[in-house]
Amino acid sequence: MRSVCICFQVHHPYHTRWYQPGEGYTRELELDLYFDMHKNFVSFSNLCKASYHPAVNALLTTIGKHDSKYAVNMSGIFLEQCRWNPDITALFKELASTGNVEFICSPYYNSISSLFKNVTFFEEQVIMHKNKMRELFELDTTIFMNSDLLCTPAIESMCCAMGFSGMVTEGAGKLLNGRQPTGVFSNKGLSVLTRHIDLSEDIEKRFSTKTWVGYPLIPEKFASWISKMDGDVTLLHIDCATFGGHYDAGTKIFDFFEQLPVQLEKKNIDLITPSEAIQRFDAVKLPGLQTETVVKYGMSNLLGNHMQHLYFHELNELGRYVGGDRTFQEIFGYLQQVDILSSMNSRNAPMSFEMAVNNFSILSDFKRRLILEGA
Repeated sequence: MRSVCICFQVHHPYHTRWYQPGEGYTRELELDLYFDMHKNFVSFSNLCKASYHPAVNALLTTIGKHDSKYAVNMSGIFLEQCRWNPDITALFKELASTGNVEFICSPYYNSISSLFKNVTFFEEQVIMHKNKMRELFELDTTIFMNSDLLCTPAIESMCCAMGFSGMVTEGAGKLLNGRQPTGVFSNKGLSVLTRHIDLSEDIEKRFSTKTWVGYPLIPEKFASWISKMDGDVTLLHIDCATFGGHYDAGTKIFDFFEQLPVQLEKKNIDLITPSEAIQRFDAVKLPGLQTETVVKYGMSNLLGNHMQHLYFHELNELGRYVGGDRTFQEIFGYLQQVDILSSMNSRNAPMSFEMAVNNFSILSDFKRRLILEGA
Protein backbone atom coordinates (compact mmCIF):
# COMPACT_ATOMS: atom_id res chain seq x y z
CA MET A 1 0.00 0.00 0.00
CA ARG A 2 1.31 3.44 -0.93
CA SER A 3 1.56 6.01 1.86
CA VAL A 4 1.93 9.73 2.38
CA CYS A 5 3.50 11.58 5.30
CA ILE A 6 2.41 15.20 5.75
CA CYS A 7 4.73 17.14 8.04
CA PHE A 8 3.74 20.63 9.18
CA GLN A 9 6.39 23.16 10.14
CA VAL A 10 5.15 25.56 12.83
CA HIS A 11 7.58 28.41 13.39
CA HIS A 12 7.27 32.12 14.04
CA PRO A 13 10.63 33.92 14.34
CA TYR A 14 11.72 36.73 16.59
CA HIS A 15 12.26 39.47 14.01
CA THR A 16 15.16 41.85 14.65
CA ARG A 17 14.28 45.48 15.21
CA TRP A 18 15.75 48.49 13.43
CA TYR A 19 18.66 48.99 15.76
CA GLN A 20 20.26 52.32 16.66
CA PRO A 21 23.89 51.54 17.63
CA GLY A 22 23.98 54.18 20.35
CA GLU A 23 21.36 52.26 22.31
CA GLY A 24 23.89 49.58 23.06
CA TYR A 25 25.78 52.00 25.28
CA THR A 26 22.79 53.31 27.18
CA ARG A 27 20.55 50.27 27.75
CA GLU A 28 20.80 47.02 29.65
CA LEU A 29 20.95 43.81 27.65
CA GLU A 30 17.44 42.45 27.15
CA LEU A 31 15.50 40.75 24.38
CA ASP A 32 13.79 43.85 23.02
CA LEU A 33 17.09 45.68 22.65
CA TYR A 34 17.71 43.63 19.49
CA PHE A 35 14.28 42.20 18.64
CA ASP A 36 11.05 44.04 17.82
CA MET A 37 8.85 42.37 20.40
CA HIS A 38 5.81 44.54 19.66
CA LYS A 39 5.97 43.59 15.97
CA ASN A 40 6.49 39.95 16.92
CA PHE A 41 3.47 40.01 19.25
CA VAL A 42 1.19 41.60 16.65
CA SER A 43 2.38 39.26 13.89
CA PHE A 44 2.00 36.19 16.10
CA SER A 45 -1.49 37.26 17.21
CA ASN A 46 -2.58 37.78 13.61
CA LEU A 47 -1.27 34.38 12.54
CA CYS A 48 -2.98 32.70 15.48
CA LYS A 49 -6.31 34.00 14.25
CA ALA A 50 -5.73 33.55 10.52
CA SER A 51 -3.65 30.36 10.45
CA TYR A 52 -2.75 28.42 13.58
CA HIS A 53 -6.25 28.14 15.07
CA PRO A 54 -8.04 27.15 11.83
CA ALA A 55 -5.17 24.91 10.66
CA VAL A 56 -5.08 22.86 13.88
CA ASN A 57 -8.88 22.66 13.89
CA ALA A 58 -8.72 21.35 10.31
CA LEU A 59 -6.25 18.68 11.45
CA LEU A 60 -8.56 17.69 14.30
CA THR A 61 -11.49 17.50 11.87
CA THR A 62 -9.72 15.15 9.44
CA ILE A 63 -8.46 13.01 12.30
CA GLY A 64 -11.97 12.74 13.71
CA LYS A 65 -13.59 11.96 10.35
CA HIS A 66 -10.94 9.89 8.61
CA ASP A 67 -8.47 8.78 11.30
CA SER A 68 -5.78 10.66 9.36
CA LYS A 69 -2.23 10.84 10.68
CA TYR A 70 0.24 13.71 10.51
CA ALA A 71 3.57 14.99 11.80
CA VAL A 72 4.20 18.38 13.37
CA ASN A 73 7.40 20.23 14.17
CA MET A 74 7.12 23.31 16.40
CA SER A 75 10.20 25.43 17.00
CA GLY A 76 11.12 26.38 20.55
CA ILE A 77 10.73 30.03 19.63
CA PHE A 78 7.15 29.39 18.48
CA LEU A 79 6.40 27.59 21.74
CA GLU A 80 7.78 30.54 23.70
CA GLN A 81 5.41 32.91 21.91
CA CYS A 82 2.45 30.69 22.74
CA ARG A 83 2.51 32.42 26.14
CA TRP A 84 0.78 35.29 24.33
CA ASN A 85 -2.07 32.96 23.34
CA PRO A 86 -2.40 29.95 25.66
CA ASP A 87 -5.33 28.66 23.61
CA ILE A 88 -2.85 27.68 20.90
CA THR A 89 -0.90 25.48 23.32
CA ALA A 90 -4.18 23.90 24.44
CA LEU A 91 -5.09 23.15 20.81
CA PHE A 92 -1.77 21.42 20.17
CA LYS A 93 -2.20 19.44 23.39
CA GLU A 94 -5.59 18.32 22.08
CA LEU A 95 -3.85 17.33 18.85
CA ALA A 96 -1.29 15.30 20.81
CA SER A 97 -4.04 13.56 22.77
CA THR A 98 -5.50 12.06 19.57
CA GLY A 99 -2.48 9.77 19.21
CA ASN A 100 -2.55 10.43 15.45
CA VAL A 101 0.13 13.10 15.35
CA GLU A 102 3.85 12.56 15.67
CA PHE A 103 5.80 15.50 17.05
CA ILE A 104 9.25 16.00 15.57
CA CYS A 105 12.39 17.33 17.24
CA SER A 106 14.58 20.15 15.90
CA PRO A 107 17.09 22.76 17.15
CA TYR A 108 15.21 24.87 19.69
CA TYR A 109 16.00 28.22 18.06
CA ASN A 110 15.38 27.07 14.46
CA SER A 111 19.05 27.84 14.10
CA ILE A 112 22.00 27.22 11.82
CA SER A 113 23.95 25.76 14.76
CA SER A 114 24.29 22.35 13.04
CA LEU A 115 26.99 23.90 10.81
CA PHE A 116 29.03 25.43 13.66
CA LYS A 117 32.57 24.24 14.37
CA ASN A 118 31.56 23.78 18.00
CA VAL A 119 28.83 21.13 17.84
CA THR A 120 27.94 21.65 21.50
CA PHE A 121 25.56 24.50 20.66
CA PHE A 122 23.62 22.28 18.25
CA GLU A 123 23.46 19.36 20.66
CA GLU A 124 22.31 21.59 23.51
CA GLN A 125 19.53 23.10 21.40
CA VAL A 126 18.27 19.67 20.35
CA ILE A 127 18.16 18.59 24.00
CA MET A 128 16.37 21.87 24.88
CA HIS A 129 13.70 21.09 22.30
CA LYS A 130 13.29 17.48 23.45
CA ASN A 131 12.88 18.69 27.04
CA LYS A 132 10.34 21.34 26.02
CA MET A 133 8.25 18.72 24.22
CA ARG A 134 8.31 16.50 27.32
CA GLU A 135 7.35 19.42 29.53
CA LEU A 136 4.42 20.59 27.40
CA PHE A 137 3.13 17.39 25.81
CA GLU A 138 4.57 14.57 27.93
CA LEU A 139 6.08 12.78 24.96
CA ASP A 140 9.47 11.78 23.61
CA THR A 141 10.50 12.71 20.10
CA THR A 142 12.30 10.05 18.04
CA ILE A 143 12.40 11.72 14.60
CA PHE A 144 14.65 14.71 13.89
CA MET A 145 14.14 17.55 11.42
CA ASN A 146 16.91 20.13 11.08
CA SER A 147 16.33 23.84 10.47
CA ASP A 148 15.63 24.40 6.75
CA LEU A 149 15.92 20.58 6.38
CA LEU A 150 19.74 20.82 6.25
CA CYS A 151 21.64 17.54 6.22
CA THR A 152 25.29 16.47 6.28
CA PRO A 153 27.00 13.22 7.34
CA ALA A 154 28.13 14.96 10.53
CA ILE A 155 24.55 15.93 11.38
CA GLU A 156 23.40 12.37 10.73
CA SER A 157 26.09 11.02 13.04
CA MET A 158 25.08 13.41 15.81
CA CYS A 159 21.43 12.42 15.41
CA CYS A 160 22.33 8.74 15.69
CA ALA A 161 24.41 9.43 18.79
CA MET A 162 21.45 11.28 20.36
CA GLY A 163 19.21 8.27 19.84
CA PHE A 164 16.98 9.36 16.96
CA SER A 165 15.60 6.58 14.78
CA GLY A 166 14.96 8.75 11.74
CA MET A 167 15.40 12.13 10.11
CA VAL A 168 13.39 14.27 7.68
CA THR A 169 15.52 16.16 5.18
CA GLU A 170 15.31 17.92 1.84
CA GLY A 171 14.78 15.84 -1.31
CA ALA A 172 17.83 17.37 -2.94
CA GLY A 173 19.01 16.20 -6.35
CA LYS A 174 22.59 15.83 -5.13
CA LEU A 175 21.37 13.77 -2.20
CA LEU A 176 19.09 11.48 -4.20
CA ASN A 177 21.45 11.10 -7.17
CA GLY A 178 18.70 10.36 -9.68
CA ARG A 179 16.33 8.56 -7.31
CA GLN A 180 12.82 9.75 -6.62
CA PRO A 181 12.08 11.13 -3.12
CA THR A 182 9.46 8.44 -2.57
CA GLY A 183 11.03 5.96 -0.18
CA VAL A 184 12.82 5.38 3.09
CA PHE A 185 16.58 5.73 2.76
CA SER A 186 19.38 4.86 5.14
CA ASN A 187 22.99 5.45 6.04
CA LYS A 188 24.92 4.87 9.27
CA GLY A 189 21.89 3.28 10.91
CA LEU A 190 19.65 6.33 10.55
CA SER A 191 16.50 6.13 8.43
CA VAL A 192 15.89 9.19 6.26
CA LEU A 193 12.70 10.51 4.67
CA THR A 194 13.14 13.16 1.99
CA ARG A 195 10.73 15.98 1.19
CA HIS A 196 9.12 15.82 -2.22
CA ILE A 197 9.98 19.37 -3.27
CA ASP A 198 7.60 19.73 -6.22
CA LEU A 199 4.49 18.35 -4.54
CA SER A 200 5.16 20.29 -1.33
CA GLU A 201 5.59 23.53 -3.25
CA ASP A 202 2.50 22.82 -5.38
CA ILE A 203 0.59 23.38 -2.15
CA GLU A 204 2.84 25.99 -0.52
CA LYS A 205 3.64 28.22 -3.48
CA ARG A 206 1.43 27.45 -6.47
CA PHE A 207 -1.96 26.55 -5.02
CA SER A 208 -3.75 29.73 -6.12
CA THR A 209 -1.54 30.69 -9.10
CA LYS A 210 -3.95 30.86 -12.02
CA THR A 211 -1.14 30.84 -14.62
CA TRP A 212 0.23 27.54 -13.25
CA VAL A 213 -0.39 24.54 -15.49
CA GLY A 214 -1.72 22.57 -12.51
CA TYR A 215 -4.34 25.15 -11.55
CA PRO A 216 -6.82 24.58 -10.05
CA LEU A 217 -5.25 22.18 -7.57
CA ILE A 218 -8.06 19.92 -6.36
CA PRO A 219 -7.75 16.87 -4.07
CA GLU A 220 -8.69 14.38 -6.81
CA LYS A 221 -5.94 15.66 -9.08
CA PHE A 222 -3.31 15.74 -6.34
CA ALA A 223 -4.12 12.20 -5.17
CA SER A 224 -3.94 11.01 -8.78
CA TRP A 225 -0.44 12.46 -9.19
CA ILE A 226 0.77 10.61 -6.11
CA SER A 227 -0.85 7.33 -7.14
CA LYS A 228 1.06 7.32 -10.43
CA MET A 229 4.47 7.68 -8.77
CA ASP A 230 6.86 4.85 -8.07
CA GLY A 231 8.02 4.18 -4.53
CA ASP A 232 6.59 3.46 -1.11
CA VAL A 233 6.05 6.76 0.65
CA THR A 234 5.81 10.42 -0.35
CA LEU A 235 6.70 13.03 2.25
CA LEU A 236 5.19 16.51 2.07
CA HIS A 237 6.73 19.23 4.23
CA ILE A 238 4.47 22.26 4.50
CA ASP A 239 4.64 25.52 6.44
CA CYS A 240 1.59 25.66 8.70
CA ALA A 241 1.19 29.36 7.82
CA THR A 242 0.25 28.21 4.30
CA PHE A 243 -3.20 27.50 5.71
CA GLY A 244 -4.88 30.81 6.44
CA GLY A 245 -1.65 32.78 6.38
CA HIS A 246 -0.25 32.57 2.85
CA TYR A 247 -3.64 31.51 1.50
CA ASP A 248 -6.86 32.60 3.15
CA ALA A 249 -10.05 30.58 3.36
CA GLY A 250 -11.29 32.16 0.13
CA THR A 251 -8.74 30.19 -1.86
CA LYS A 252 -10.39 26.91 -0.74
CA ILE A 253 -7.11 25.77 0.85
CA PHE A 254 -8.94 24.37 3.89
CA ASP A 255 -11.44 22.55 1.69
CA PHE A 256 -8.54 21.01 -0.23
CA PHE A 257 -6.87 19.84 2.93
CA GLU A 258 -10.02 18.41 4.52
CA GLN A 259 -10.98 16.50 1.36
CA LEU A 260 -7.53 15.17 0.55
CA PRO A 261 -7.66 12.10 2.89
CA VAL A 262 -10.82 10.88 1.15
CA GLN A 263 -9.28 11.15 -2.30
CA LEU A 264 -6.07 9.45 -1.16
CA GLU A 265 -8.06 6.58 0.30
CA LYS A 266 -9.87 6.12 -3.02
CA LYS A 267 -6.42 5.57 -4.58
CA ASN A 268 -5.53 3.05 -1.84
CA ILE A 269 -3.09 5.52 -0.25
CA ASP A 270 -3.03 6.08 3.51
CA LEU A 271 -1.68 8.89 5.67
CA ILE A 272 0.95 7.76 8.17
CA THR A 273 3.57 9.24 10.50
CA PRO A 274 7.32 9.26 9.77
CA SER A 275 7.94 6.61 12.44
CA GLU A 276 5.31 4.36 10.88
CA ALA A 277 6.92 4.82 7.47
CA ILE A 278 10.29 3.76 8.86
CA GLN A 279 8.77 0.67 10.46
CA ARG A 280 6.62 -0.27 7.47
CA PHE A 281 9.02 0.07 4.54
CA ASP A 282 12.46 -1.37 3.89
CA ALA A 283 15.15 1.29 3.77
CA VAL A 284 17.28 1.71 0.64
CA LYS A 285 20.96 2.58 0.95
CA LEU A 286 21.57 6.08 -0.34
CA PRO A 287 25.23 6.84 -1.22
CA GLY A 288 24.48 10.59 -1.32
CA LEU A 289 24.10 10.56 2.44
CA GLN A 290 27.81 9.87 2.76
CA THR A 291 29.06 13.02 1.04
CA GLU A 292 29.35 16.57 2.31
CA THR A 293 27.85 17.88 -0.95
CA VAL A 294 24.44 17.19 0.58
CA VAL A 295 24.58 20.42 2.54
CA LYS A 296 25.09 22.50 -0.61
CA TYR A 297 21.52 22.07 -1.74
CA GLY A 298 19.34 24.97 -0.70
CA MET A 299 22.18 26.73 1.05
CA SER A 300 21.92 29.64 -1.36
CA ASN A 301 18.99 30.81 0.75
CA LEU A 302 21.12 30.98 3.90
CA LEU A 303 24.73 31.25 2.73
CA GLY A 304 24.35 32.44 -0.84
CA ASN A 305 26.20 35.76 -0.59
CA HIS A 306 29.07 37.39 1.23
CA MET A 307 26.82 39.13 3.78
CA GLN A 308 25.38 35.83 4.92
CA HIS A 309 28.76 34.08 4.99
CA LEU A 310 30.24 36.88 7.08
CA TYR A 311 27.33 36.83 9.52
CA PHE A 312 27.67 33.05 9.89
CA HIS A 313 31.45 33.37 10.39
CA GLU A 314 30.94 35.99 13.12
CA LEU A 315 28.41 33.74 14.88
CA ASN A 316 30.94 30.92 14.79
CA GLU A 317 33.56 33.14 16.40
CA LEU A 318 31.16 34.50 19.03
CA GLY A 319 30.69 31.00 20.35
CA ARG A 320 34.14 31.24 21.92
CA TYR A 321 32.98 34.05 24.22
CA VAL A 322 29.60 32.78 25.36
CA GLY A 323 29.79 31.58 28.94
CA GLY A 324 27.25 30.70 31.57
CA ASP A 325 25.17 33.89 31.72
CA ARG A 326 21.63 32.88 30.75
CA THR A 327 20.68 36.16 29.07
CA PHE A 328 23.75 36.03 26.83
CA GLN A 329 23.12 32.36 26.04
CA GLU A 330 19.51 33.00 25.04
CA ILE A 331 20.22 36.01 22.85
CA PHE A 332 23.09 34.15 21.20
CA GLY A 333 20.55 31.44 20.36
CA TYR A 334 18.04 33.92 18.94
CA LEU A 335 20.75 35.49 16.77
CA GLN A 336 21.32 32.07 15.15
CA GLN A 337 17.82 31.88 13.62
CA VAL A 338 17.93 30.85 9.97
CA ASP A 339 15.30 33.55 9.43
CA ILE A 340 17.94 36.23 10.09
CA LEU A 341 20.24 34.72 7.49
CA SER A 342 17.44 34.40 4.93
CA SER A 343 16.52 38.07 5.49
CA MET A 344 19.88 38.89 3.89
CA ASN A 345 19.15 36.81 0.78
CA SER A 346 19.44 39.36 -2.01
CA ARG A 347 17.36 37.21 -4.39
CA ASN A 348 14.25 36.98 -2.25
CA ALA A 349 14.47 39.79 0.30
CA PRO A 350 14.05 43.25 -1.27
CA MET A 351 15.77 45.00 1.66
CA SER A 352 18.54 42.44 2.10
CA PHE A 353 21.37 45.00 2.20
CA GLU A 354 19.60 47.19 4.76
CA MET A 355 18.82 44.10 6.85
CA ALA A 356 22.46 43.04 6.67
CA VAL A 357 23.67 46.44 7.94
CA ASN A 358 21.13 46.26 10.75
CA ASN A 359 21.98 42.66 11.67
CA PHE A 360 25.70 43.40 11.76
CA SER A 361 25.09 46.42 14.01
CA ILE A 362 23.28 44.11 16.43
CA LEU A 363 25.94 41.43 16.21
CA SER A 364 28.72 43.97 16.77
CA ASP A 365 27.11 45.34 19.91
CA PHE A 366 26.44 41.84 21.22
CA LYS A 367 30.08 40.90 20.65
CA ARG A 368 31.23 44.06 22.43
CA ARG A 369 29.11 43.17 25.45
CA LEU A 370 30.32 39.58 25.49
CA ILE A 371 33.98 40.64 25.50
CA LEU A 372 33.63 43.54 27.96
CA GLU A 373 31.27 41.88 30.39
CA GLY A 374 32.92 38.46 30.24
CA ALA A 375 29.75 36.42 29.89
